[in-house]
Amino acid sequence: MDQLVALADYVIRRALGFAGLAAATLMLALSFDLVLALRMGAWVAAATLVGLLIQAHRVPRSNMRHSELWALAAGHGVADRLPDQDRGAMMAAIMRVRLLWHAERVAALALVLWVLDGLALAFSALR
Repeated sequence: MDQLVALADYVIRRALGFAGLAAATLMLALSFDLVLALRMGAWVAAATLVGLLIQAHRVPRSNMRHSELWALAAGHGVADRLPDQDRGAMMAAIMRVRLLWHAERVAALALVLWVLDGLALAFSALR
C-alpha cells in the first residue's frame, strides 16, 4: 500500500514539476517587474490548483486501467498484490487522496505568492 502511495506521489509530482517549470520560466521572463512576476506566478499556481481539484473530482469515475499509476504499479509488481475486484477502486481512492493533499500545498503556495504580490505592490506604491 505504501508503494502505491509513493507511485501516486511520483505521478502527481512529475506533472507538478512541469507546471512549476512553466511557472518559474514565466516568472523569470517577467522579472523586470516584480509585482507582475509574482502576480503571474500566483495565477499559474491558482490555475494548477484548479486543475488538481478537477482531476481529484474526476478520478473516482475514471478507468484506472488507462492511467499512468496503473502502468507504474503493474511494472513494479504492486498491482499484483491488490485484490482483483477492488484494484481500480483502491487506486482511484489513493490517487484522489494524494491529489487533494498536493492541492493543499499548491493552494498554500498560491496564497504566499498573492501575499508577496500585495507586499511588493504596497512597497512600490511607497516609492
